[in-house]
Amino acid sequence: MHAPAPIRLADIARADTAFFVRQMRDLYAAGFFPMADPHTDEINFYAADPRGFLPLTTADGFRIPATVQRDIRSRRFTITADTAFEPVMRQCAGPRRESPSNQSDSTWINQDLIAAYAILHNHNMAHSVEAWRNDPESNTPVLVGGIYGVSLNHAFFAESMFHTPQPRLKDDSRHPLDGSGASSVCLVALIQHLARCGYHFCDTQVITPHVARFGAQSITRDKFDSMLARAVRRDTPDPFNRVPFAPPTENA
Repeated sequence: MHAPAPIRLADIARADTAFFVRQMRDLYAAGFFPMADPHTDEINFYAADPRGFLPLTTADGFRIPATVQRDIRSRRFTITADTAFEPVMRQCAGPRRESPSNQSDSTWINQDLIAAYAILHNHNMAHSVEAWRNDPESNTPVLVGGIYGVSLNHAFFAESMFHTPQPRLKDDSRHPLDGSGASSVCLVALIQHLARCGYHFCDTQVITPHVARFGAQSITRDKFDSMLARAVRRDTPDPFNRVPFAPPTENA
């Protein structure tokens, strides 16, 4: 990975929002993604080599693991898009965070990144998919899983995801707010939506055992840069809202 000099994203964003959005577009178009140092809070941009990505169709290699198919069939979760972007990011920054690029307990998401991505979300450049379960005591929906990422023309960059598992009850039944498997269901919903909207691929930065279950593929940075260049060649309106968001299906 190549690490340019650290920058203060939030300071740039506050000083000139339009410039900040253009800079982020340019950095993503060049294959870079930001991560905060958990010890210093400095934000650096990286470009992985080799690079991981998820294809969007079964013909290209995307697959849904059997356990995730069962979770989708169960309809345990209500799946939405762009209804809780910042809460998803804040949950991703917590100790239970999952990420396509890093499964460690330390977080690479700090307050500056949350503020920066919130601006991108307000400019239709960042999106989230959320999983909810209903709290039977309050009869209100509770966020139990989610994923967020960046949209750039016909490329989507998955940044991080989370779920909130709960222990089983004394009678061994599932806790009503158990979020086990929610992030995987959100990932399937995202991939299926991206395919309907005409995206070319979903970047995962690197390959982990988790995304490998879904058919993630690894290529050299040169090949990824070529693939990315084709996906961002035309400066088109954000295609994420091209078609209505729909719940996931168990068939890829």
